[in-house]
Amino acid sequence: MVATIGCAGGRTPAMRDMADSVGQKSAVQGTNDSLLVDSLGKSFSDDAASVDFSCDFPVSGPRVLVDSLRTFLSKEMAGCVVVSPDDQTVAPKTYNHLADGKGMIAYYADATFKSLKSLGKGDEEVKRHPYSISLSVNKVYDTADYVTYTSVFSLYEGGAHGMASLRGVTFDKKSGSQIGYPLDSTALKALQPILREGVKSYFIDVAKNDGESVSDTDIKDFMDGLFIENGIIPLPAAAPYLSPDGVVFVYGQYEIGAYAIGMPTFTVPYGKIEKYLTPEARRLTGLK
Repeated sequence: MVATIGCAGGRTPAMRDMADSVGQKSAVQGTNDSLLVDSLGKSFSDDAASVDFSCDFPVSGPRVLVDSLRTFLSKEMAGCVVVSPDDQTVAPKTYNHLADGKGMIAYYADATFKSLKSLGKGDEEVKRHPYSISLSVNKVYDTADYVTYTSVFSLYEGGAHGMASLRGVTFDKKSGSQIGYPLDSTALKALQPILREGVKSYFIDVAKNDGESVSDTDIKDFMDGLFIENGIIPLPAAAPYLSPDGVVFVYGQYEIGAYAIGMPTFTVPYGKIEKYLTPEARRLTGLK
């Protein structure tokens, strides 16, 4: 069994036996600050556990951006290692050769695989339901002013179902730094109509993708079932990220609803949300 992502039940990437994969380089077009990446992958599996890592590793581009992205990838991979005080598993040392993408992904995938196998020792269910971890960190948007990566993680360590997470991180191309939370957090009340519309749109899209019709009663029942206090939808814990089409919101599993609703995700066009953006986000998206 593996973790699922979203209400529609999308599967995590398939686990491959000791497989390596290297994709073609890709570049942003139309700018002088092209970011070239290699698509890398590393997997380990046996009858007790499986690990599948993949990433878009920067090989050339603005130096401060490349360095920042490599450090980000290293931290994302290191965070997958299962640290357990019960079996004395400890976090791995940071991989020091940040320019070596293949070495980095192999090092962290191996450490994660060993930690996952250690976690499953003594569990009689492991052979029937092997533990698994997958991580995919990919460049999804590359503009003249910013680059956005998404990090998709899933974990299964026994039980009825696994867990998954999805977050996006936007980087300023000029400085190489991750941008902060792109919205004015003090404007939560004013943002309620936008958040409610976004969560509704997620529910409707999932139903349509499943070939189901949605009534006003269905939408009301869905909204009434959210785990929110006083009817106020909070801002997501993971910072929304920037895309060419608008600001992308992602709520984690159980953050505003039951496991069955997945991870509510929606995009708000800049025209609807620009007045709530931070100066940094406005600058990067070209808003005045």
